Amino acid sequence: MPFNVLLIEDNPGDATLVRCAIEEAQLNCALYVAQNKAEALAFLNKQDPWKRAPDPAIILLDWNLPASGAEVLNTIRELTDIPRIPVIIYSSSLSPDDIRNAYALGANCWINKGTLLDECFETIAQTIQFWSRVATVPHHEGEIAARGTT
Repeated sequence: MPFNVLLIEDNPGDATLVRCAIEEAQLNCALYVAQNKAEALAFLNKQDPWKRAPDPAIILLDWNLPASGAEVLNTIRELTDIPRIPVIIYSSSLSPDDIRNAYALGANCWINKGTLLDECFETIAQTIQFWSRVATVPHHEGEIAARGTT
């Protein structure tokens, strides 16, 4: 069973970078990309075209979306019918105010996109490996428990 990741990213190049990093690290991951707040909410609420979409185990959220990552994060956290999915902010910003704001709104982690390709790949791979193999997340508790007993 793949580890489902919802990436909310408006830049197709950055979305491709995340997909390539997952493939290069050979992670058992299914990546779903929403390019904006509306697409992300459609995915999370299982609306067209995402009616059959799986629940994501984690969300990678670009903080610098046109609608603002803060707005998207706040909206996700207000959705009471969606479990508390870990939200990892994936951003080029290193602003202390942005980081404080993200955590205040309920982000679980802030990672920097980095500037070098190898650095980006490593950050993405390590982040997904942590959340898929080390942390216990709501949608994969049974799978993690099963791994621990073998």
